[in-house]
Amino acid sequence: MGLFQTINGEAGKRGLPFLVVGGLAVNFHGIARDTADLDLLVQREAREKWLSLLAELGYSVFQEEGAFVQLSGRCSNTAGKWKCTALGC
Repeated sequence: MGLFQTINGEAGKRGLPFLVVGGLAVNFHGIARDTADLDLLVQREAREKWLSLLAELGYSVFQEEGAFVQLSGRCSNTAGKWKCTALGC
């Protein structure tokens, strides 16, 4: 299972809505764009639950400023290591 499928499944189990933004979102809409990370827009109220979920998947906070959180780590998938960014709104 790929990273997105893993996150989508775990978020669904926990009732955590999110929106994929950035390069991967562009790819989902059929426009080829190279990307090396996954950008998520999440509800500010669910921030701690998201950080907990991503920690369980092997991520840790790398950089944090205001609503922006950049995580680093790895999730086993066919693409290898992926960075993950979460922006709370």
